[in-house]
Amino acid sequence: MATTQTALDLISSADLTPTEHLLLKHFVESAVDSERAARYLLSRVSQSDGAEDDTESSLRHFKRDLRKLITRLTKFDKIPKYISTLVRSRDGPRCFITKNEHGPEKSTVETAYVIPPSLLHNLESEEEGRLYAILESFLTPSYIGRLRDVLCSKNDISILQNVWLLSPSVHRAFRAGHVTMRTLAQVQGQWTAESEPENPFQPIRCCLQKSYPEECSGLFLGDGSEPQVPMHFFTVLPDKNALPLPSSFLFDVHYRLATALHLFSIEDKIARDWPRTQSNYPKDFLSAMALDTALGPHTMLSVTNESWTLSLRAFTVSWCPSGAFWVSYQALCPLSSK
Repeated sequence: MATTQTALDLISSADLTPTEHLLLKHFVESAVDSERAARYLLSRVSQSDGAEDDTESSLRHFKRDLRKLITRLTKFDKIPKYISTLVRSRDGPRCFITKNEHGPEKSTVETAYVIPPSLLHNLESEEEGRLYAILESFLTPSYIGRLRDVLCSKNDISILQNVWLLSPSVHRAFRAGHVTMRTLAQVQGQWTAESEPENPFQPIRCCLQKSYPEECSGLFLGDGSEPQVPMHFFTVLPDKNALPLPSSFLFDVHYRLATALHLFSIEDKIARDWPRTQSNYPKDFLSAMALDTALGPHTMLSVTNESWTLSLRAFTVSWCPSGAFWVSYQALCPLSSK
């Protein structure tokens, strides 16, 4: 972990904005292999002559490449009509999240990719190969190999594991990184890509989670209801026609990439002079504190600004000069300060 800490120390010492610090630290800390990601980031910085301003310049140049890569996640790739028909049969008549709930039989829903297949299209040739190198260092070659197998497959089983039925508002928010989907095992930190073979025909417990700050609003599920906050848990049962459910692996890939995508949107808002009087601290702080202890232990995340650190396993909050708060829900832990 020495390389990881070296990279994090370098980021912390760099003269960057708070959002830039969060973005760069996320790249290292949320990578499949943090040591690999840290080595790549340090190699980008080492290409400068070592001057302090060159360090910041190198980090910002890396951030620009990262934005170009992450933006590929926002594409609304066209889904073959016959796949859409199968997905509507599996997830309908409402949406993937509410298929087992009672509600109106008719609703406006859309078929959506978990990961757009265009994510990897010609990636090796973009920006002299730098975008592919970033993705490879963040996800590892084995992750990319598995991802490529799914995204390039012509097999209906594989394609169906990357497609689901969503309401228009949730689809847009998911594509923009403002909401993520994970299984309960992933939320609990009990899942790894290699932990067990994925069975797309068994029930799964899932969680729809909003990203913070600037909690997205106007979300409605396929039955017309609003998702619970901070986390909307639900169970999906196997399809009666033996169609495979969406892949936990693809949920994990989206979750890792979506955090950076959402942070870039926050950076853009701050650049547009985000109102200083605005506070996006969640209204239901206490309800989050009462999260079911079944969530289990989580990695503790810190909440920082220039003068204090707050650690809650329920929240990760980062203060921005604009007066807004970055909040990410996890599970409970004691409060600490410095």
